[in-house]
Amino acid sequence: MQATAMTRIEGPLNFSRVVEILSGSHQFVSAGKIDLSAIKSMDSVGISLLLELSRRAQKIGGSLEIYGASPQVRALANFFKVEPLLRFVDP
Repeated sequence: MQATAMTRIEGPLNFSRVVEILSGSHQFVSAGKIDLSAIKSMDSVGISLLLELSRRAQKIGGSLEIYGASPQVRALANFFKVEPLLRFVDP
């Protein structure tokens, strides 16, 4: 899989946005990089979404690097013990 420009998610990352984001998941997965620096808030559904996007990237032979994750997002991933499954990239 060849990485293209980084894609960005903005606003809250919660249950109400999952369908919208998953419908455009090819954009995120094919880019191989996602920017969360504009995320205002995230709940457990947001973490599940990141896991699903990562799984989809692996399924096509790639990976998903996650940039700009706030301390809150990293803490949530750590709380659910899934941080090792996500490829957070520090600035």
